[in-house]
Amino acid sequence: MAPIQTKIPFCARKKPSKLIPKTKLEKENCLKNPDFSPKKAILNEDEKKSNRLLLEVNSPSKRKFTECSISDSQNYGMSPAKRGKATPSTLLSKLSLTSPTRNSPSRKRLFPDEKNDDFQEAVRALHSTAPQALPCRDDKIDTLRQFLESSLNERKSGTLYISGPPGTGKTASLNFILSTSEIRDEFKVVCINCTSIRSQLALYNRISEELRLKVAAPKTERKLLTAIEKYITNSQKMTLLIATALDQLESKNQSLLYTVFEWPSLANSQLVLIGIANALDLTDRMLPRLQARLQLKPQLLHFPPYSRVQIIEIISHRLKEAGVDKIFPQNALQLLASKVAAMSGDVRRAFDMARRVIELSHEQSNIGDDKKLNGVTLTQVMNVVSNVYGTSQSLSRNDEDDSESFPLQQKLLLCSVLLLMKQGKIKDITVGKLHEAYTKVCDKRNLQAVDISEFISLIGLLEARGVLKLLGKTKNRLSKIHLQWDEKEMVSTLKDKKLLAAVLEDKLTSC
Repeated sequence: MAPIQTKIPFCARKKPSKLIPKTKLEKENCLKNPDFSPKKAILNEDEKKSNRLLLEVNSPSKRKFTECSISDSQNYGMSPAKRGKATPSTLLSKLSLTSPTRNSPSRKRLFPDEKNDDFQEAVRALHSTAPQALPCRDDKIDTLRQFLESSLNERKSGTLYISGPPGTGKTASLNFILSTSEIRDEFKVVCINCTSIRSQLALYNRISEELRLKVAAPKTERKLLTAIEKYITNSQKMTLLIATALDQLESKNQSLLYTVFEWPSLANSQLVLIGIANALDLTDRMLPRLQARLQLKPQLLHFPPYSRVQIIEIISHRLKEAGVDKIFPQNALQLLASKVAAMSGDVRRAFDMARRVIELSHEQSNIGDDKKLNGVTLTQVMNVVSNVYGTSQSLSRNDEDDSESFPLQQKLLLCSVLLLMKQGKIKDITVGKLHEAYTKVCDKRNLQAVDISEFISLIGLLEARGVLKLLGKTKNRLSKIHLQWDEKEMVSTLKDKKLLAAVLEDKLTSC
């Protein structure tokens, strides 16, 4: 059979024709650049006024058009190496940015008017981030600096225990010292938050990771401890170990705390230990063995709660640095500082409340047509203070009339907390101990007590309302509980109810 010839039609590629220069500008480009002929320079009629060219580039696959200036078109026929390709790096190198000042007219505002901008600046200034200065803590900062500089100059180990209530500047003062390069660069700094540490193995493993120690698998407690002790006794650079929430390392025989506090006393130790916790008597109460060995006894540095005058100075300093000190009048600031100082002396709580007052003032000032900036008022401060510290108001509401009041089970739980705190023998309240006290209270009055899982849910509800704080990431029987509200005010309020007043008179000696 004869083969059949098949014809497949296809489009022949036409050779691009040369473009004869017609305009005066095209003729000049051809004379200046002989290699310009393979490329077609077409003058765009719509862009004659801006003197720009539309260049047509012939390629085997398709035609591409690109827009460029006249000066660029003169070098278009050159190779990429010669004409200098515009890469992102070259473009970024020619880019310059300038940050406008706060009063610069070219500054683009987040909000259209100056009033909103001042409110935002005030709120930003009162965030408890790393500050540039720490008023009212100069003496504590000097003590910290002298302790660290003495350890560096004499090349000796040491231990410092920092105590104080929350929000008194303990960690902030230490971070302020470490922000200086002459201190930070001389140490190998290791920061451990003990809240998440649940065992000796977890602590040793975390420290070894921070020190980048190579420990053969399996990583047991003995191997990790040996590697850590070898490092701190042979290292050429001194190590600064900072352990925050140190009381969370408490165990049955305090073996872990003793081990950590004994590291600076090892022969040739190059370790400086700084422990931070709230309790003033932690070393005396938990570590009595340290008192018998004078070389292990740590230095103590206590941070007392902030006073009213100090809180006023701190908030005024931050607002003045931001240039918005007029937004918070002195009479309103004195009222806020007096309440915080009387309740806790926690400057972080003062920052939170001051921001809320400013936000409330901002919201209320936007109601209506008056846009004049007058600052916060005493009424606005009182509203925020009542919401934060209004224990009496929220606890004394009638459960049937107000859905925001506390249910009976939650009030019984709070009474159990106060009972345990009243005994004095129990320093730390755990969920397990609190549930036992709560069960005894309910059984004595023939009330149905909830199980441990539902009890933890009740604690979570109270935590969401700011009454209690459950320490640690996990929630179980061993989790510790901290009372956030004022104890005396809660006792006086709960005694107004006959049932709750009787509960507060119970004795739980077996708990």
